[in-house]
Amino acid sequence: MNKEKEALVNNFRKCSDVIEETYEFMLAYAAQGRIDEDPSSSPNIRELLQKTKDALEQIINKFELEDGIILDNFSNDFFKIFNLLAEDAEKSLKVVMLALSCKPITSQLVDNINASIHIRTLLTDIFLVDEYLKTKNH
Repeated sequence: MNKEKEALVNNFRKCSDVIEETYEFMLAYAAQGRIDEDPSSSPNIRELLQKTKDALEQIINKFELEDGIILDNFSNDFFKIFNLLAEDAEKSLKVVMLALSCKPITSQLVDNINASIHIRTLLTDIFLVDEYLKTKNH
């Protein structure tokens, strides 16, 4: 894999890691029954959601073939799936933006986010794309 492709894949994986970390944190946060936020805790829900927002924006914007890089190792079917991932990232971004606009971010709100089909679909897309990329590293 050339350096441009490798950078693209690594950046995608960094974004994916942020989204997955936030989702795992949100599962625990939802179970806490919080009616307020603790901004002094680390990590805290608002910071993680902000990082997820940034990661989603990168998936939506940055991965529009990195300034026209042609990724020869990837099939047209991959690009179709990646476009679906970007669409699902846009939907998830709207959910995350809604949460960030709330003060406080409660456990009930996070529980509803966790149940959102958009977030679940996004995670499934991420896992699918990541597995595909692993096959291209061999």
